Amino acid sequence: MYQPTWITSQIAAGYAPMSYQELDDIRDMDIVAIVNLCGEFSDLHEIFRSA
Repeated sequence: MYQPTWITSQIAAGYAPMSYQELDDIRDMDIVAIVNLCGEFSDLHEIFRSA
């Protein structure tokens, strides 16, 4: 299960999700947006969009 670190009640930080299951876990936590700061994973936006 994906476990982000909560910075505030509305902001969390974590590693780039690497599976559809992790994206489902994030959605189940009512997280509605991801800001990807990982240059080495710049193509993840396509995966996020399709999920």
